[in-house]
Order: sequence, then C-alpha cells, then structure tokens
Amino acid sequence: MKSSAEPLARLRGPLLAAPGFLLVLASIVIPVIALGLRTIDSDALFGVWSRPGIGDALSFTLLETALSTVVTVLLGLAPAWALSHHSMPGHRSALAVTTVPFMMPTVVVGAAFLGLLPDSIERGLTPVVIAHVYVNVAVVIRTIAPVWATIDPLLSAAARSLGAGRVRTFTTITLPLLRPALTSATAIVGFMCATSYGVVRMLGGNHATIEVEVYRRAILFDDLPGAATLAITQLIVAAVCLFSWLRKDRVVFTDSSHRSRRRDRPLARLVTAITIALTALPLISLVVSSLRSRGRWTLGGWRLLFGGSNMPGLQVDLAHVLPRSLLFALVATAIAVPIGVATSTAAVMGRTVVDRILLIPLGASAVAVGLGILITYDTAPFDFRGAWWLVPVVHAVVALPFVIRVVQPVQARIPGRLRSVAATLGASPARVWATIDVPLIARAIRTAIGLSIAISLGEFGATSFLSRSDTDTLPIIIERLLGRSGDLARLTGQGAAVVLLFVTTFALISTSRSDRTWGSS
Repeated sequence: MKSSAEPLARLRGPLLAAPGFLLVLASIVIPVIALGLRTIDSDALFGVWSRPGIGDALSFTLLETALSTVVTVLLGLAPAWALSHHSMPGHRSALAVTTVPFMMPTVVVGAAFLGLLPDSIERGLTPVVIAHVYVNVAVVIRTIAPVWATIDPLLSAAARSLGAGRVRTFTTITLPLLRPALTSATAIVGFMCATSYGVVRMLGGNHATIEVEVYRRAILFDDLPGAATLAITQLIVAAVCLFSWLRKDRVVFTDSSHRSRRRDRPLARLVTAITIALTALPLISLVVSSLRSRGRWTLGGWRLLFGGSNMPGLQVDLAHVLPRSLLFALVATAIAVPIGVATSTAAVMGRTVVDRILLIPLGASAVAVGLGILITYDTAPFDFRGAWWLVPVVHAVVALPFVIRVVQPVQARIPGRLRSVAATLGASPARVWATIDVPLIARAIRTAIGLSIAISLGEFGATSFLSRSDTDTLPIIIERLLGRSGDLARLTGQGAAVVLLFVTTFALISTSRSDRTWGSS
C-alpha cells in the first residue's frame, strides 16, 4: 500500500504545477522564442543599437528609472513609518487607500495626471516620474512597514539614552534592520519603472523607454527585427535581475497581534492624512476634468460616452466595450486563480522552483508577449489571431504571478500538523486540501480574484497588439481618445477612465473583505 502511494505523492506536485507551466510556455516562452527566430537577423542583432532613437530610448529608460526609484523610496519612508510605527484609528483603511494607485490601470493613472498637471508639464520626464512615484509608493509602504513594525522600540530608546540623536539612532539602529526590506522595495520599484509601458506611452510625449520603443518599431516604423531585438534583450536583462533578486528575497509576514504597541502621535496622523490626500487628489482631478472644458462645466464627454450624442470619428460603444472588458476579466480570473492556487499548493509541497519559474510573466515585456503571440499563432492549425479568447488568456498569464504571490505565503503558514492529523484520520489528500487549506486561504483567494479582475481590466501592453475592433477593451478606447486632439475627445476619454476607475475599485473592494500585510510580494 505504501509503495503505491509514494509514487502518487511524488507526482502530485508536478501535476498541480503542470497547467501553469503549459500556460506560461504557450503564452510567453514559445512566442518570444518564435519572435526571435522568425524576425531577428544579424543586421538587427548588431545594428539596431545605432539606429536613430534607440540611444535616446535607452538613456531615457535609465534616467526615469533611477529618478522614479529614488524619489519613490525616499517619499515612501514617511508613510511607512506612520502607518506601521503607531496605532491610530482607521489604520487598515488608510493602508488600503494607499494601495489603490498600485492596483489602478495605468491608463487611468495617465488620464488622471493629464487632467491634474498644467499643460506646460503634462508630457515628458516630470509627469512620468510623478506618475511612477504615485503608483509605486504602495510597494515601499507594504514592503517596509511590516518589518519596521517589528523593530523593538527599546533599541532606539537605549541608543537615545546613551546620547545618540534621532538621526544617528535611525542610521545606526533602524536603517540596518530595515536594509533587507529597503533593498527589496528598491528592486521591485526599479523593476516596475524600467518595464513601465502605459504610463510612458500616455505621459512621455516625445520620450520613449525601451518598452515603448518596441511598440514604435513594430507598429509605426515596420521594423520587426529591431523591435524583436529590443524586446528579447530587455526580457533577458529583466529575467536575470528578477531571478537574482528572488534568490535573496524573503517574504515577510507579520501578525499585527504581535506588534509592539506604540502610542499615537500627531505627526503620524499628519503624515497619514497627507498621504491619503495626495493619493485621492489625482483621482478627484480625473473626475473633475471629465466635467470641465475651458473653465466651464459640461457633460459633453459623458453624453457622447453613453450614446446621448453622436460625433463623427468619436463613436464610443460603451454598452459593448464595458461588458466585453468585464467578460474578459472574468474569463482571465477563472483561468489565473485556479492555476495560481494549484501552483501555490505545489510550491508549498516543496517545489520551491515552481513558483519562481511561473513568475516569468513579471519579467516579460507585455509588448514583446503581444508581438510574439501575434507572429507565432498566425498560421494554421494555430491561427488564433482572430480568436476572442486570446486576449483574456494573455490577461490570465499577466495576473498569474500576482495570484501566486498572494496565496502562497498564506498557505505556507498553515501548520503542517493540521494536514498530518487529517491524513491520520483517513482523509484523502484532496479532502485534506479542501477541508484544511481552502478555509484558511479563502481570504487570500478572494484578494487574488480582485487582483486578477483589476489586472485584466487595466491590461494595456499586450492588448494593444492583440485587440481588434470587435475585441477592443476599455483601456484601448481610453488611450485612443486621449491621444486625439480636441476637447471633446479628451472629455470622453477621461469620462471612460472614470468608468474604468469605479469598476476596478468596485472589483477590488467587493472581493477583499480584509487587508493583508504583505512584504516583498
């Protein structure tokens, strides 16, 4: 009996991980390899770097990444201290509010800052850096706050009693203890800024990052070899950096019930209030700017959006586009969440390499993935370019690593003795999982569902290659409208961005009943 059960136990992990491997293989690995083999030649491989615009794109990528990362980390330290170091009413709500920008679709963020910033600086390096700081400061807060909350305040008190000032206490006591979390936050933020696409596409103006330059090469300049060379080079660099970071990464989870209780301070309240106000300001500005044109209030954009008026060249079929986006999000979630939970289970069973391999989508250029799929699956019997389900499948691949990073740490904290007791009482592995794991990870699964829906609703990079007139999603419509000249196009685009903002927020709120303190996830 034992001999027949052991092989099955050994196969359980690979079988659980197999769907995720196949999904990533078919959606990312094969298309990217095919993209390189079918388009890259020696001239592109060595000559693309001297072509006009490439050097500028590389320089701008490095510059905006460095500036965005440094400013984000520095500005994120104050709210991380305020939200983790002191107990105050509404602590969890404040923490949730600061996370909202990170979950927002990039086209919504771009539309918000187009409405908020003065015309003189609404395009270029400055708005890109501001938008990246706005989106990624939640990473700093969520990564550093759990670690900062566990630092014993007696250490700082002892240093001050020995004559050390606040600055020296911070640099000699607090900072060394925060260094692993600080390094992790810096790596994540830098990675997110370097591979940013939607924000730079909408706010960069004449500037382009490597990610945007891939799109320009492929669509505007008809330079597929050059686009493929840039995309694959970026993918290799991103993958090396990502896996180097993962080798040192340790997910930090802390239970709030074991935190040291700190007294409430006015400064902490002030920092928290300022953080919430700055978080809400662009979103409020987006709503207001969708209703104002040339100093006057107007519903022109909203009427056009909902079919109350008609303007040649600005038809927006929201009644079809919004349900289509929601359908794609539900299909993507139905794919990503079960596969992510199965992968998490396999990883918890000891397959630690599993979840790391399935984080490949984090390092893959969305533009490269979309371009690769477009080129790979264009001949029978795999001509899927016109298939409606291709877009939600790609959305599921993008959401998969986030599902894993939400579910796995929670599942890893389940005491093994609970499973052992259930197995001793005769429960099968499937019943053990259903009765032990599922109830304990139910909240994490709900969070993963909300994340998957939000990610699918806002996905822009790969969708910009794969969508057609009958599969356009709301982010594609928004970018198209905001890229046109004229007040009415802007009003309509910002109105559509407000709709997407509310739909995404509703999805996140309705699926996340409680907040989870997460570290480097």
